[in-house]
Amino acid sequence: MITEHTGDWFLPNSKIKLPGKLVIDDENHGIDLYIYSDKFLTGQEIHIKNDKELPRHFELIHGDCPTLITLFNCNWKSIDQINSSLFIVRYFVEFVFSYAHLKQNFKVKSINIEYPYLRTFFDGYQSVSTEEIKEQSVEYSNPVRINGNFSFRLVDSHQRDIKDFLDKNYSITHSKSIEFLFDEGLLFKDCFELMSLFSSLLCFTTEKKICYKINFLNFDKAQADEIEEGALYNSDIRSVTVENFSSRQSCDIKTKNIHQNMMLFSRWKNSEEQLNNIIIKWFNNKEFIPIYDFYLDATDWYRGKVVRITQVNFNNKFLNLCQALESYYDLNDFKFNANNEEFTKKRQQALNCIEDYELKLWTKKNLKFPSSPKLSDKLDQLINKFSFVFDKVKGLEEFLKTYSVESTEYRHKLSHGRIRKTSQGEDFRRLYDFSTILLCFCVLESLGMSERSILSIVKDHHEINQRLHYLVHT
Repeated sequence: MITEHTGDWFLPNSKIKLPGKLVIDDENHGIDLYIYSDKFLTGQEIHIKNDKELPRHFELIHGDCPTLITLFNCNWKSIDQINSSLFIVRYFVEFVFSYAHLKQNFKVKSINIEYPYLRTFFDGYQSVSTEEIKEQSVEYSNPVRINGNFSFRLVDSHQRDIKDFLDKNYSITHSKSIEFLFDEGLLFKDCFELMSLFSSLLCFTTEKKICYKINFLNFDKAQADEIEEGALYNSDIRSVTVENFSSRQSCDIKTKNIHQNMMLFSRWKNSEEQLNNIIIKWFNNKEFIPIYDFYLDATDWYRGKVVRITQVNFNNKFLNLCQALESYYDLNDFKFNANNEEFTKKRQQALNCIEDYELKLWTKKNLKFPSSPKLSDKLDQLINKFSFVFDKVKGLEEFLKTYSVESTEYRHKLSHGRIRKTSQGEDFRRLYDFSTILLCFCVLESLGMSERSILSIVKDHHEINQRLHYLVHT
């Protein structure tokens, strides 16, 4: 479906209005603005041979079509000459807001967003309810406070879809969305980080690509130069609908259901209070966000792609895993309990095995008691921290004995040494898989998960069990 809006287009607070057409192409997921003129929206004349002075980006463009429209994040695409005095200037447009001319750096009071799997994630057993809804309605949950300015609530909408006007036949369809609420308002361009953070939370618990769709946003009427009556929300707050494709191209927004054992946590397994606390921690654990990002990138290997991930990329993902595990150790300020007595004993045993006198002297001189932990020490301590899981996996003992040393050697080889071959072999893949499991437990712990909760996840979660089975049986 292609939607067109023809009218005059201009920059905020500008008297220069130029004719043009906005084209929204649902099938090809594109939004383009065509300006027909001999000058740009800034007023400067078009000289097609001198493209260095082209105005290439506008944060906002207003339109009278006659519907009031605001275009957000507009980037120059092309110029075509029609005749000696008329050109077509084309811009990519990321967002289209209908029913208002919004001001530069406008703030929003709330944003309504759709994500896949919301119903399964938040409703648990109720998501498979067969209760018939006979009337259209909109229900709001109680807001959950994330921090001083930011909270969220869930919106359940039951819409009446007319099937036959003559027979008055209709059906009720259900949709679930989430609203981000800002007590003091928030710049729209600062909302993307929050929307992406919630997307990454769903990505973590489902290990699937998660995108989102903004349905509408609400704002204080002082944030707009001009507002249509159709934008009325209440006496002080106005609302605009949103058209956008960039945030929802990587997944199917309408997908509602996923099996509970394909999620690390949800209302299937957690109480409402527990799930809300996990969400609060995910948003507020600012220092852990790079670690979360490394984990999501590492497990993207398992979700499948049209373009195959290269072995070079795979090697780099392993380095990121090592960095994330080391960062988690450092952030938690673990105590390094090196045993000097045991070290001295083991060193002497090693020296007794060396017959060459000069080599024995060199070893004695250079093999010193460690004053700070190496990567292998940190990995060992993390393994010990989650031994309540690993001790229950029969056949994993031999692998755990060598994991930290071999992982450290591969880290040094890939980041500092000379690489003789790109593919590191099947043993490297096993180290990679276990590293993702170990980092997953670290992330779960950072979200307040108890030992009992992590054990419950391991017991039921399909993907973790597959990886542990692979480690034991290969």
